[in-house]
Amino acid sequence: MAGKGFKGQDALQALLWAGAAFLLMYWFMPRFSPQPPPPTAPQDSGNGASLAGGSTPMPAATPAAPTAAQAQLSAVEAEAETSLTLGDASDGGDYPMAVTLSNVGGSVTRVELTDHKEHATGDAKYRLLAQDVRPDGTTFRALAVERINIDGADLVLLNRKWMTRTLDEPDGQAVEMSIDVARDGAPLARVVRIFRLPKQDSKSGRHDLLTDLRVENLTAEPHGVIVTYTGGMGVRQTGGRGEARGFNVGVLAEGEIKGTRKAFGELHKNPAQGLKIFDPADAGAGSQLAWAAQDNQYFTCTLAPLGRGGVPAASYIRQVWAIDADGDALTSEDVTLRFITAQETLAAAGQPGSTLEYPAEAYLGPKAAKAFKTVPKYVQRNYYFQVAVGFGWCTFTWLVEFMIWLLNVLHWVLRDYGLALIGLVFIVRTLLHPLTKWGQVNMVRMQKQMGGIQGKMEEIKKKFPNDRVKQGQEQAALLREAGVNPAGQFLTCLPMFCQVPIWGALYLSLSTNILMRHEPFLWTWPTDLTAQDGLVTFASPFHIPLLGNISALNLLPFLLGISMFIQQKLMPKPPTPPNQTPEQKAQAEAMQRMMPIMSVMMVFIFYSAPSGLNLYIMASSVFGAIEQQRIRKHIKEQEAAGTFDRPKGKAMTAPGPRRKGWFGAWLERVQKMAEEAQRQQGASRKPTRGK
Repeated sequence: MAGKGFKGQDALQALLWAGAAFLLMYWFMPRFSPQPPPPTAPQDSGNGASLAGGSTPMPAATPAAPTAAQAQLSAVEAEAETSLTLGDASDGGDYPMAVTLSNVGGSVTRVELTDHKEHATGDAKYRLLAQDVRPDGTTFRALAVERINIDGADLVLLNRKWMTRTLDEPDGQAVEMSIDVARDGAPLARVVRIFRLPKQDSKSGRHDLLTDLRVENLTAEPHGVIVTYTGGMGVRQTGGRGEARGFNVGVLAEGEIKGTRKAFGELHKNPAQGLKIFDPADAGAGSQLAWAAQDNQYFTCTLAPLGRGGVPAASYIRQVWAIDADGDALTSEDVTLRFITAQETLAAAGQPGSTLEYPAEAYLGPKAAKAFKTVPKYVQRNYYFQVAVGFGWCTFTWLVEFMIWLLNVLHWVLRDYGLALIGLVFIVRTLLHPLTKWGQVNMVRMQKQMGGIQGKMEEIKKKFPNDRVKQGQEQAALLREAGVNPAGQFLTCLPMFCQVPIWGALYLSLSTNILMRHEPFLWTWPTDLTAQDGLVTFASPFHIPLLGNISALNLLPFLLGISMFIQQKLMPKPPTPPNQTPEQKAQAEAMQRMMPIMSVMMVFIFYSAPSGLNLYIMASSVFGAIEQQRIRKHIKEQEAAGTFDRPKGKAMTAPGPRRKGWFGAWLERVQKMAEEAQRQQGASRKPTRGK
């Protein structure tokens, strides 16, 4: 029994490889989302999920339905639609973005980032936000004032044309938009919105757009007011590894801002209803909204409603919903956030409180860990949560952060992230080399020792054919006499297990490190280490089971499979035992046939993985093959010198008591515990003799 276990060393290693491959398949294979439900007509639900049309109701918690007199609300609009741009998206400018504004709804129609490109090749700037225009002319815009509710009467403002004028700003650019609300033709209130884009140095890491909103009373009577406005629009999916978009929210509770995340797919379980992501009643007593964001793999549109009077969070925000503007799950770029304020009293004109202010600050840019950890207001608001939440559960957060830091340091030295990945391989392989060498040498030594006592193992089986407990005890005693510890075989695969969390951390660093986006290898190919290598791009994608939609021929996964096959071939192999049974021989042959299959599986597993991850694992396999060659040479040299089967540096003297280190003592304790368990199990199974 024990002898057969040692003969199955290759089987154990193959099983561990299969387990690691299964985990990697779970982490790295494309995540297919369920098919969305068939399109449905936009509906008006209790939370007002749809933005289409001008009669969408407010959430269920709004005031009671207005009276006939209250319902006569109207807006005094501008004569024509206008648009203008704040900032500049050209390189070397004073602004981190170009923001195109529209006077329709007091909204944003486009945001382009200065320091990020749309594609790895070309000069087009990355478009973070955009309006969504439908064939029928329906248009959805970002950061729009959706509606105002005064004394229970509701007026939609997102399709109204606001008055516009530019403002003089000493350190930036600003635009003011305003629209007057009337009731029965008489002035009632004025809604004013100001967009401010300050000059921001690219080294500062800031990507701020200030949006001040206020409601002014134009009458001598107080009014109850609720305002609803939206967040970003047009945030696109990036990468090809499943849905990467989501909704993050920061909540201030007990003096600390903590973040939570909801997946993008949760909204489309019921797109017509919407997805509530913040409500003080759900978050706990005293909870306040600090910020809410919608993001993709590398970029975020984070809107932070600012508190009044120096308070860090907005107590006046009653609810935040993630909504699909048209209520149709088949369209996704019209997804946005809806911010709903609590009902507040607007005092009479000329009195204190006759103006209600809703200041906010939008961060429109990359999920940059450095900025989120150094810019004081980003640190205070815990924006770094949006980066850390992407680290997942498959590895350690500190390992991902260390991997990102180390890659950035190596890039600073080598000036190329591809070379940095290869340098990282060298460092990891060097650190693990003593453990790898010990494991491989120990495996060959144990199997060679097992070959020498295989005949005695078979004799014990024949001597105690029906007593498995006694058989195991005798075999364990024989193993101790030969100096073989069964527990040691499991440690031979420890280097591989040490690599798996490193692979996971590397994958997550590629998925979250904005500095690596669009970085090529040796300034040529692959053009983007965070994406598939795409050696040949196909005119139209096609679907392959397990791989998903294939849009390009990726070369690196095939090179990865070949390098892993070569590494497996170069692994030290013990001599074939002289007394090998036909069953053991068949098992060994099956394991040898499994190794090429594992290499082929790796091609499928990593075909859609980022090219940087494939480059890392391929380089690790190449370094591993060189390492295996050196270990084989070392074993042959020791065998030729006659020192392989005895401790290094010991003379050929009569055997005597051998001093055990802590590790050997621990292994011996494990073996004794196993033997004791076998004895107790055997004793419990012995039949009791009747009297």
